[in-house]
Amino acid sequence: MSLLTILIGWFIRKKPKSLSRSAKINTKAEITGKVFIDDNAYIGHSKIISEDGCLITIGKETRIKDNILIKVNDSTDRFLKDVGGIFIGSKVFISSEVTINGPSIISDRTFIGSNTKIENSIIGSNCLIEEGVIIKNVIIPPETVIPQNSIIDSNEKLQDVLLKNKRDDYCEFTFTKTPTRTLMNKASI
Repeated sequence: MSLLTILIGWFIRKKPKSLSRSAKINTKAEITGKVFIDDNAYIGHSKIISEDGCLITIGKETRIKDNILIKVNDSTDRFLKDVGGIFIGSKVFISSEVTINGPSIISDRTFIGSNTKIENSIIGSNCLIEEGVIIKNVIIPPETVIPQNSIIDSNEKLQDVLLKNKRDDYCEFTFTKTPTRTLMNKASI
């Protein structure tokens, strides 16, 4: 059994039964298809579109700002064709003007900066994806910082970014009324 199969099974078992009553959804948000939104999530004026019976799951306390497009359909020519949906973990913050095309997984406590495009990728937990980034057909490891305006569409480009960052920093988020982020050096802990 592959790690991907285990992850998919875990997400499906953890999905909420329906749209949570404690979720706050902007009246102008467009949500169509098989979409599950968990407790205390916030959805701004955005579009969440699930086609062909694919599943979109949005985790607890996740914040999706305005002008976001999250879309998935059943396509067999995808990098992550076995995922079959979009899974956004808990306490994820997605800034404005972001596009996420599935299948994709965005793990817990990850920050996605504005004007970012994510397609057919897995992003590990505790990642900081700065603004203007394009991520396509890759697996981003946990606690990774992707600098602004990066284009990560191959493992080689991802390795270049990881070597430049030397993975000395990690990101930590505190969710209050306004999410904040703090970069800390591991040596200072």
